[in-house]
Amino acid sequence: MDIFSTFPHHPPTSPPSNPTIPLPRQDAFEVLVEHADFCDSKGPALAFRRAASVLKSLPAALRCLRDTEELPCLGEQSRAVMETAEKWYVRGLRTLEEIVTQPHLHLNRMQQAGFLYYADISRGLSKAEAMAVGAIVEDTVHQIAPNASVVLTGGFRR
Repeated sequence: MDIFSTFPHHPPTSPPSNPTIPLPRQDAFEVLVEHADFCDSKGPALAFRRAASVLKSLPAALRCLRDTEELPCLGEQSRAVMETAEKWYVRGLRTLEEIVTQPHLHLNRMQQAGFLYYADISRGLSKAEAMAVGAIVEDTVHQIAPNASVVLTGGFRR
């Protein structure tokens, strides 16, 4: 799988000195927003939500990190994601397998978990699975607060 499938596409034959490096589009940041929301990480969720909004408002995809210098609402966390994407792209890494097998590439804990559980977290839940999890949550909630109401909402994402 091409890890840059959510990024603007450029010819894979571009030499590393070429300043045209694919950078994450808003949909990549929207995935990060979902993850941060799920982990109840309000700061990163807000940062990635702002980055997604800024990138969505642009008339064209960014082509290099320099293009981000004048953009508002792109903080340290969002720039770090873009810098990581640029580094991996320059190294010629295009797939998850290529990244994971790099002996000198140090991944942080979140990246390691993402690669380890990618297959599981990238597929949706079936309605039956969602209902089963909902029943477990409802039983647990009712043990703590018997009069509480539990409602499954949203999509069936992990």
